[in-house]
Amino acid sequence: MHPERKEDENTPRFLYFCVATINLASFTCGTAFAWSSPSIPRLHEELLHPPDTTEESLIASLLAVGSIFSPFLAFISDVIGRKKAVILATVPIYSSFLLIAFGTQLWCFFLARFLSGFSIGWYFVIIPNYVAEISEKHNRGRMSCFLVLNITLGNLLIYCMGPYLSLLVSSFICLIAPTLLICLMLKYVPESPYYLMTVDRKLEAEESLRKLRGLSDVLQESEDIQRGIKATSQSRMTDLFHKRSLIKCLLITIGLVTFQQFSGVNAILFYLQTVFLETGSELEPEISSIVVAVVQFTSSTITPFLVDRLGRKFLLYVSGIGTLISLITLGLFFYLKSNNYSVESLSLMPILSLMFFIFSYTVGFGPMPFTILGEIFPQNVKSAASTLTVSISSCFTFITTLFFPYLLQLVGFGISMWLFAAFCLVSLFFTYFFVPETKGKSLQEIQKMLNL
Repeated sequence: MHPERKEDENTPRFLYFCVATINLASFTCGTAFAWSSPSIPRLHEELLHPPDTTEESLIASLLAVGSIFSPFLAFISDVIGRKKAVILATVPIYSSFLLIAFGTQLWCFFLARFLSGFSIGWYFVIIPNYVAEISEKHNRGRMSCFLVLNITLGNLLIYCMGPYLSLLVSSFICLIAPTLLICLMLKYVPESPYYLMTVDRKLEAEESLRKLRGLSDVLQESEDIQRGIKATSQSRMTDLFHKRSLIKCLLITIGLVTFQQFSGVNAILFYLQTVFLETGSELEPEISSIVVAVVQFTSSTITPFLVDRLGRKFLLYVSGIGTLISLITLGLFFYLKSNNYSVESLSLMPILSLMFFIFSYTVGFGPMPFTILGEIFPQNVKSAASTLTVSISSCFTFITTLFFPYLLQLVGFGISMWLFAAFCLVSLFFTYFFVPETKGKSLQEIQKMLNL
């Protein structure tokens, strides 16, 4: 039996390398998420027939449509393994950036956004599960935060280069990360030991554990994994609804992604430059977007150091309170402006509110739903639960991004922000009453706590 690691510095560097490598996919997701904000204005410059308002809305929201359906392909990772599934999931988003680079008609961009979303939905099922399976209980929360960290880094890249480079050049820059992902996954990253145990490849599973742990003796962990797998039976998605404890877990994860999406984060980020244009600020929208993206990335670097110290629920409280305050403040600014009050003395309020909103979102609402999703479900239903949760999350993303421009026309910026704020308020009660604390517990201990 090997001594259990308790100190952060004992986490093997190779484990960090593997988590960072697979999250090159998350980085690519980040570039796709933020693409519409600086790139839609460029479409008006580069296309002979630029999009109208409805077409712009479709370009922004079709990404979410693609990610609604692809999670249902997640079962493939249980057949061919996590590594091959990640590589296969990269093909659509790789193709999407090639379409953007060479596209001259609007249908190219519609298809490209759908393909990007197709990969993203698939990634969001595979990555949290793989990371949870290769991590240890003392570092699992921190490792899971790499997903949002890399998404924010991808956002930052797009906001920095999107307004200033052609679609051709920026697309080829975006292709660097998925190219590296495929090469490194094929050559260096081991398969999940949980998957290998599931398909009776015990020797390969133990070799994978030795690489991931930096230890020669992994017998105890290998036996723990075997016992955990034997204690569960293979399940279908419908089995999620046959056991009360599984229904409870499903409601927790669906609740978390509901509040995540209806905080308004994607509606705001997809149209960030438009939001800043509406403020009338003297600061250029492109620069304001970059400032917000820097805050987003910076806050995502803090979360990995907090999640295994402060716990999941605490960060969700911080996120709920912070987004609530910032959205109320931002809504107040737009409400005053739309009712012809002087807002010259409040010119910094929008960017400060958005900076605080992004910071608050990134430390909690961003990473925690998928961290908790990867922890609370038993191995035999994890893929099914992830599939359903990610698909529902994508539906909500589609709703918020497609109808956000129409919501603005109907009730204005101010009331729109307050509607999002109402969801943030409700999230605090949901977290208090329903979300379990999984900090410092092994996957087996979490199952016992939830009576699974």
